[in-house]
Amino acid sequence: MFKSRSLELVNRALSNMEGKNLLINGDFSVWQRGNGPATETGFLADRWDFTYSDVASRSIVRVQVSGKDNGSRGDSIRVQADYSGSGGASTLHLYQAIEDVRIASGQKVTVSFRMKSNTIAGVVRQSLRQDFGSGGSSTNWLTGSTFRISTEWETYSAVVDIDSTQEKIVGINSYLDFRFSLVNEAQGDIPDSGTAVDYEISDMQIEIGDSATAFEIVDQTTQLLKCQRYYQRSALDSLTSREFGSISSALNTSQCDVAAISYAVDMRAHPTVTFYNTEGGTAGMWSYNDGGVWTSATSMLVSTNSTKSMKIRMGGTFVTQDSYVCSGNFTLEAEL
Repeated sequence: MFKSRSLELVNRALSNMEGKNLLINGDFSVWQRGNGPATETGFLADRWDFTYSDVASRSIVRVQVSGKDNGSRGDSIRVQADYSGSGGASTLHLYQAIEDVRIASGQKVTVSFRMKSNTIAGVVRQSLRQDFGSGGSSTNWLTGSTFRISTEWETYSAVVDIDSTQEKIVGINSYLDFRFSLVNEAQGDIPDSGTAVDYEISDMQIEIGDSATAFEIVDQTTQLLKCQRYYQRSALDSLTSREFGSISSALNTSQCDVAAISYAVDMRAHPTVTFYNTEGGTAGMWSYNDGGVWTSATSMLVSTNSTKSMKIRMGGTFVTQDSYVCSGNFTLEAEL
């Protein structure tokens, strides 16, 4: 069964304000979706998304960093992009949505990170945007900063004034959007069109105050729990489908309910559930054991879904009131 950790640990882990870093997974140590390479828009390391426009090729992958001096675990991301043939408006953005636009309202924050270029020195830009959510006030871009990146590991930082949200309307799913951009010469920066870039980035941190302090180390268990508020999967490190024990009695000859499955931690919102099965069979369908024979379900339905747990209804051929064992996996997504 997919069981929750202790309530005390979970509650402590899920508060962004528990530590000083407003970003989750700033050291890129949690990769529930895989280590890459990522070449199309979507999530990378947990909580980190990327998008691009008019970039000939791109690759983002998890790497081990050498030469770090701040005691972190050493994970980073490597961003390689080729702007050959770009039309003058090439961009590649890494971004993270920090839950609740009211965070750091009316205060100064300091953005810091470690970075190097594996090729030529280059320029990147960071920006913050207040998104007031559905039904809220219009989005508000805050003053950004530009950094010239050297070919050696260095720490960079900038102070940003966060506008007050006191007079604003905060809607549903509001957030503070942190965006990290690689742009081309047509926008006033390098790399220019036709240039291939190769960056490594680590230790992303946003903290309240007007000075950068040492990167905050978060233990791996707490880091994972924070990430799982937004995305979690039933099998973290295995390609083998999980068995979820006895199903409650079959409702009828064509439907059977799986016993309630508790999430690892409470999700931010009711999650989107995706089913998969690594043992073969029909794509997107779990299997159930019928007299020693594993059989693919004919349908999968989330009959009850909350931020804490779900119940699943499987379609197939059953004997009313008999119990079965099922096998499969799922992902849960409640990203902003």
